[in-house]
Amino acid sequence: MENEKKSKQQLVKELKELKDRVAELEAEEAKHKRVEKTLELKKRELETFINNIPHMAWLKDFDSNFILANKTFGDAVGMDPEYLRNHTCAICFGEEAAKKFKEDDKKVIQAKKQITLEETVLDKDGKKVFLETTKSPIYDEAGKVIGTVGIAIDITERKRIEDALSKHHKKLEDIVEKRTSKLEQEINERQKTEKELKKRNELLHNILNNSSGYAIVTTDLDMRITAYNNIAEKFFGYTSKNVIGKTVFE
Repeated sequence: MENEKKSKQQLVKELKELKDRVAELEAEEAKHKRVEKTLELKKRELETFINNIPHMAWLKDFDSNFILANKTFGDAVGMDPEYLRNHTCAICFGEEAAKKFKEDDKKVIQAKKQITLEETVLDKDGKKVFLETTKSPIYDEAGKVIGTVGIAIDITERKRIEDALSKHHKKLEDIVEKRTSKLEQEINERQKTEKELKKRNELLHNILNNSSGYAIVTTDLDMRITAYNNIAEKFFGYTSKNVIGKTVFE
């Protein structure tokens, strides 16, 4: 009887322990479900946030595999964002580009710093697209870097405008350079002409003033006096300063 009673006591104890264990497991399962629900909620919040970014945006893990990509990214590469999950950029941009992007991701992870750089890719139609990309590290709760987050702004139109402005600026510089060269040539020629004219005027002045007793007056087609020698000054009683530039009728 004692052994039978002991067995019953042991059975009750084991049953109680089993019930306690079941209760613990149920509590753990409930906690796990709450965590899953919280994670799912945060995932949806993150997806909602990232899909409302008007530029290409994504999250990658430590090995540069996509964790999440937004609709703008999917539209740009012509793929469903869900399909990109767990793949590298090679699936949408090719191996060579993916290798370069992975190197940039590693720089962010190792330096634990944000970087901004200019990248060139081909879109779904094979057209070259210029991107201004900013990549930042992602940390876990312990502060360890576990991946990267990136945003890429399409600056193709801006680059086109900058290129057009640069070409226009270069064209203007060429025009100014040619015009400056032409002006310098014209100035040199004018200075040369003025120098030659000055020499001729000096020669004419010497001839007029050293002529043998003749009063000499010269005029242009409008009858304006252009030369007036010292004999003419004595003869007419006017100085050259007073008459040169005036007509003979004044």
